Amino acid sequence: MDAIFLRRQKKNSLIHRYGQNLGRISDRQHKEAALVAAQHDAESANSAKSMFLANMSHELRTPLNAILGFSELMISGLVDPENARDKHLEYAKDIRTAGEHLLNLINDILDLAKVDAGKVELAEDWVDMNAIFSGCATLFREQAQRSVISLRTELPEQPLLLWADERKLKQILINLVSNALKFTSAEGDIKILGKKDAYGGFVIFIIDTGIGMSPDHICKALEPFSQVDSDLNRRYEGTELGLPLTKALVELHDGLLQIESRIGEGTTVMVRFPAERVYDGSSADETETAHDFAESSTPMDDPTVSRPRAVDYAKFS
Repeated sequence: MDAIFLRRQKKNSLIHRYGQNLGRISDRQHKEAALVAAQHDAESANSAKSMFLANMSHELRTPLNAILGFSELMISGLVDPENARDKHLEYAKDIRTAGEHLLNLINDILDLAKVDAGKVELAEDWVDMNAIFSGCATLFREQAQRSVISLRTELPEQPLLLWADERKLKQILINLVSNALKFTSAEGDIKILGKKDAYGGFVIFIIDTGIGMSPDHICKALEPFSQVDSDLNRRYEGTELGLPLTKALVELHDGLLQIESRIGEGTTVMVRFPAERVYDGSSADETETAHDFAESSTPMDDPTVSRPRAVDYAKFS
């Protein structure tokens, strides 16, 4: 039987050189594709920020113009002397309203910048969710009545405690309910409810019968600097920082923000907190949950991380 000998190709052979060139071409194509994708992302981000700045300049000018306009009327002396006191009081209220709006805009920008920079610290403690829901409903009740919108809250009968930063938890609810009111028409309904899920976690639902959003709009609404509507003269004004900021604050609490919506039917926003942050006194075993969470999620020698304390449940009853 004849033996068959295979000769190894020399490194400078034609086939070897062809393989090397093919590899270089493939690598170059991948690099060029990556560069094109990176350039596209950069251009998209730059365009989104430009649109955001254009919108923001409008949002800032509106209250500033109101403040300057009403204060100038007060200084000019053009107001009828007989009604001067009442008019000045009315202008002062308008100036305060515009100032508060301006402060809220600036606070949203600063808060989002802090979150992006990782400089937000949580002052965590056990928070009574019944009290948080009740306070939020009270805050928005008058606005809902003026807009002819039904605003209802629903919570478990037994007090439920959440390990969280109370101020930021209020900010989460205020942002979500404010959005629901903004996009819900007269005769509409908004429901704020909270309940434990099957895994022992706590879920907050904000359900409205507003204009709704498409899946694409939901994705854009959750991204900082993105505009759901590219027309700056759109019907609903705002900086659109509320949802990205709320999402970031929820994630700082190990939570998850989800949105389900259909155009023309309404929106449901769900904020989920893990079981380790929840206590409702329904089981004796739950008294150890917070401590288990602390030991498993943070190094014991890290003094900068807040850990759940023992629950003095009686004071919430």
